[in-house]
Amino acid sequence: GVEITDSAGERKLIEADSVVCAVGRQPAPYEELVNGIDEVYVIGDARAPRKSHDAIHEGFTAGLEVL
Repeated sequence: GVEITDSAGERKLIEADSVVCAVGRQPAPYEELVNGIDEVYVIGDARAPRKSHDAIHEGFTAGLEVL
């Protein structure tokens, strides 16, 4: 799941089996986010700076692997 802080400042847990973290426009260190997670698919510019169709293709392929 994901823990968030809402606009009132309250922390809430959203339970989930899978989480997609898609934020920012530049690669960011993701290692601390995935600590203890069994499966991680790094796609798009997090993998290497390229074109958007590369990220779309990698996302599609990763989605097929998750199913």
